[in-house]
Amino acid sequence: MTRPFAYIAMIGLLMITFPAISQAQGVITIDLSYKIVLNPADGSRPMNDFNPVTDADIETAVAAMNALSEAYYRGYRFRRVGPVIEVGGLGDTNGPSRWFNTNFFDPNNGSDWKEEMEDAARSDPRYAWNPNAINLYLTNGFGGGVCSFPTGDHIIILGGRSAENGALQLHEIGHYFDLCHTQGCPCGACDPSQPGQCNTMPGDDNISDTLPDLACWDQDDIASWSYGTNYASLSTSRQNLVDDVFFNIMSYHANRTRLTERQLDRWADTASFSREHVVSGRTIFVQGNGGGLMPIGSSFRPFRTVRAGINTAGADGGDIVLIRPGAYDETLTITKPVTLRATRRGPVVIGTTAAPSLSASQSPRDVEAVLRKMPGISIDDGRQRTDFTGGRKK
Repeated sequence: MTRPFAYIAMIGLLMITFPAISQAQGVITIDLSYKIVLNPADGSRPMNDFNPVTDADIETAVAAMNALSEAYYRGYRFRRVGPVIEVGGLGDTNGPSRWFNTNFFDPNNGSDWKEEMEDAARSDPRYAWNPNAINLYLTNGFGGGVCSFPTGDHIIILGGRSAENGALQLHEIGHYFDLCHTQGCPCGACDPSQPGQCNTMPGDDNISDTLPDLACWDQDDIASWSYGTNYASLSTSRQNLVDDVFFNIMSYHANRTRLTERQLDRWADTASFSREHVVSGRTIFVQGNGGGLMPIGSSFRPFRTVRAGINTAGADGGDIVLIRPGAYDETLTITKPVTLRATRRGPVVIGTTAAPSLSASQSPRDVEAVLRKMPGISIDDGRQRTDFTGGRKK
């Protein structure tokens, strides 16, 4: 995975005061509320292979999701809120336990059943619905998970065998934040014996930096479709693009560990707008050469100045200003806690038009050497690049 460019240089007058911080800076928490649907026959929990689902299984999944999320360098972390809640139970035939053995993958009725369960969960207190968190229900009737896209739907339903599978749960949460499968928004598994989209021809996932994909393809198939040759013959950069899809969280392949920058952008936009009720802060985008539309701080309508991003950020330090690569010739006075982040696409320099020559192939040591040679940049032990020329640090 490409290393992040966390090198934000501040040059020129920068006056900073730090009020009390009400929450961890640099982190946006995503709240999760887990419910375990009990067996109406005997009150038992769903099975995770040969044993009932445990609270520890769920903690394993949350820890794995945080380890994966940390590698994306966007600041998102998952937090289970409240205890794991058991719903339904012995003799419950018209409440949560009615769904205990439901196969939500049923090709004829699965989608309808999901909608029915969500409608019941949001109106019936027996389901313990949390309006300020992602609600995840573990049942026994299927393997894997199903999730609603942000079109008014909100529920995630998991099979018991997925209780400790962080990658699978992150896949479903990716849908919650408006990410499609890499093989295409309408596509699931493929059948090479059948023609057409999703089987022999990839669909569109509406993400510009993911290559065309099918669930039954390997790396050679992905490479051949996009580049006309096998994986081993590709350059390192093209192999990385293939790997971004083949190991993608939103794919149907094994060993899912990656999300691309554009997928992360869509996740952040959805979290900051239609799904803002489950997160602790927003991601505010800045791009110096942003588009001509009225800026609102989203990934596709970013602010053009760092100042605008900082001014929009809340006063509690919970928002992240994500700055796309470039030199921002601005003088900033920051009087509230705020997190500034660069993306993995490249470095950010604030206070000059002379951006250093850095690339993703350079090691952190090489980057340090380049920055140290630039006038007006000092590097402290905290690995922050700051200079207070002409001003004073408060």
